[in-house]
Formats: sequence, C-alpha cells, structure tokens
Amino acid sequence: MTPRFHPVLLTALLCWLGLGQVQGQAESRGQGISSTVFHSLEEVLDYTDNQSLNLRNDALRLDQAKKAKLAAVLGTVDITGALLSAQFTNNTNLGVNLFPAEIFGGEPGTFREVEMGVQYNTNLTNYADVKLINPAGWSNLKLANINIDLSSTNQQVSRKNLQENIAANYYNIVSLQEQIESSKQNLAASDTLHQIVVHKYEEGLVKQQDVNDSKVNYLNTQESLHQLEYLLEQYYISLKLLCDIPEETAVNIQPGKVAPPSLLMPSIQLNGLELEQARLQEAYALQSYKGTKAAYLPSLSLQLSNSNNLYNTEFEPFTGNWINSNYIGVNLNIPIPSSQRVSQTYAAKYDYQMAINQTEQARIKASLDQKSLKNEYEKAQSQARTNREILSLRQDTFYKNQELYREGLISLEQTINSFNAMVNAQYALISSEVSVDLALSNINIHNNIR
Repeated sequence: MTPRFHPVLLTALLCWLGLGQVQGQAESRGQGISSTVFHSLEEVLDYTDNQSLNLRNDALRLDQAKKAKLAAVLGTVDITGALLSAQFTNNTNLGVNLFPAEIFGGEPGTFREVEMGVQYNTNLTNYADVKLINPAGWSNLKLANINIDLSSTNQQVSRKNLQENIAANYYNIVSLQEQIESSKQNLAASDTLHQIVVHKYEEGLVKQQDVNDSKVNYLNTQESLHQLEYLLEQYYISLKLLCDIPEETAVNIQPGKVAPPSLLMPSIQLNGLELEQARLQEAYALQSYKGTKAAYLPSLSLQLSNSNNLYNTEFEPFTGNWINSNYIGVNLNIPIPSSQRVSQTYAAKYDYQMAINQTEQARIKASLDQKSLKNEYEKAQSQARTNREILSLRQDTFYKNQELYREGLISLEQTINSFNAMVNAQYALISSEVSVDLALSNINIHNNIR
C-alpha cells in the first residue's frame, strides 16, 4: 500500500529537509497557508525593514513633520481673511432712532421716532489680515525644523530597539531548537538506561523501585522535551508580533552553519544615536519655552478690505447701484498675559530643565553602553568555554556510570544524577554559545544603526 502524507506535514518535512521557502509555499498554496523560512538573523531583519507596521508608522510621522513645516512657513505671515464674503439682509423691521422734533417743525425738547436704512441690503466683501511682525509664528517655524530632525532620529532609535528585540527573540528560538535536538538525544539515552534497569530487574538483580525511578527519569526527560516545544511555539508567536507576520503564515527558523566567532574582541563604536535624540529633545523643549514667551510679544498686521453694498427698497438682491468702499491699515496687538499662558510658560521652562538632565544622562549612557556590550561579549565567551569543558566531563561521567551500573558497581540514583548533570550541562552550553551570537549581533546593531 502506498503511504499517504498530509499536505501540512509534507510541507513541514520539506522545510526540515532544507528545500527552502519556495517549495513550502508551493505545497501550502492549496491550503491557503504561506510559509516563510529564515536562515539567519539578517534575513529576519531585512524582512522586518520592509514589512514592519511600526517602522511604516515612523515613516509617516516623519512625513507628517515635514508637512507641518510647510504649515509653519505659512504661519509666519498667518494670512487670514476671505476671498469673498457675501451677505443678503431683509430688514423686516427697520431700526428706529430718536431725533429732535424741532428738525421736523415740532416743539423744542421733544423727540420724534425715525426709521433708519432700507429694507434690502446686499454686501460683497473680500478682506485679508497679513502678519508683518509675528514672533510666535517664527518660533513655530524653528520648532517645526527641530521636529523634523527629531522625528528622523526617533525613527532610527525605534528601528534599533526593534532589531535588538528581534535578535533576542531569534536567538531564543535558535537556543530552544538546539535544546530540543539535545533533548531528543537525552530521551534516547534515558530510554537506554531504563531498558538496562528493566533487563536487570528481569534477571532479579534490582528491585521494582529502580524500574520505577528509571521510568520517572524517562518521563521527566520526555516532558522536558514537550515543554521546550511549547516554549518554542510561544517564541515563534512573539517573533510574528515583532515582525508583523500574519498569523496564517508559517514561520521556520533554519540557521545555516555559522563559523565559530573569533576570540578577538570585536570593535565597538560609540553610538551617539540616543544622545542625539536627547539633544534634539532638549532643543525642542528650549524652543517650546521660547515659543510660550514669544506669545507675550506684540504683533503687527497689515489689514486690507474691499466692500460693495447694494441697498434696495424692493426685493432685488443684485440689481441697482453698487456702493464701493475699501480701506488699508495696520493693526498693532499687545496681548495681556493670561493665567493659562503663564502656566504654560512655567511648564515649558521646567520641561526644558528636565530635558537638560536627560541629555546628560544620555551622554553618560552612551559611553557606558560600549563597556556593557564589551562586558556581555566577554562574559558569554568565558561562559561558553567553561561550559564546553564541563559538558565533556559530564558526558564522560554519565556514560562511565552507566557501564558501572550495568555491571552492578554503583547505584541507579548515582547514575540518574550523573545523567541529569549531563543534561543540565548540555543546556548550559547551548545557552552560552547562543549568548555569544546574541552579544555579537547586538554589537553589530549598535555599530550599524547610529
């Protein structure tokens, strides 16, 4: 009978065999599931640069800042007014004023009510107000220029932080995958030990408790493998969240053979990105403070108006003799500080003072980051060297203990303890070797995005 494979299982098998992303997508297309295979951290970062919604939003914020500058340029003259303002009025009841009655031949000291105006009035007006002196507008333009630089720097800081988070997640996946492979070998070794105990039990050489203990050891090793698989799946979900990979897309990390890292300390450059961000935030806070004070300064405007009026006693909105009037003038405005404006000024002043302190913190952090990265790399290298030697010793101890137990020279408890010590040493070595790769990746990210 010809064996049949489920399409999804076949896809996973093809990916495991290293046939690449194209084959996985071809097999999955019929099921509506795409597959993405990454062979290195660089491939994940390249994918994220093109697909990350967070990075797209940062690009939109930068574009928004550039458009805000255009608005600030117009704000320096702050032209207000109307190209055309049209109004038609039907005075259903004309206003009444009181005039001395003697004008109309009446008695002195008395007044007569007289209606003023005409019933229908059409008004067409165009007017403009142009700022000639506008301190607040020029302050906003300087603020907009700083905001463009700050948005660009924020975009780089966001990208750097995202790549560092992705690197940590990626190497957690790599570490778990290697631990799972190691656990499978440990499970086979645990099963071998259990079979030895069963065989000795059948020969009457050991008690049932030894069989139980060896079985418990096997079950614990098996469950550790299952827990690693669950944790691996969780980190894949986290990676999808960081990289904005759709839920229906299957992701597979298949790191290729990587040359062992050099024992030489990699060059770590001074990264002034966060310091530059702090400096721009300080400049932004200073300009905001100046802007609140600029609002107290006088402003001078040029005012222009042109008006045409039509007055009729009949309902004729556009017929008759139009009367034109116009004027040109200047308007000086000296504002009175309000309580709200004073509060905003003090708030901006303290924001600026705090920004100065944050800049100094960023300056200290920039130099310490270099030392921290150097220390993390050296720490990981040292740990990996030690763990490599420890694992070799633990493996030698276990396999010799296994033979000694087979010969009845030591107890099962001692054998199982040496087995667990070997397993822990394997996990420790995997973690430390992956930590070296992660430390090196963080150094590369630190050097490249600045």
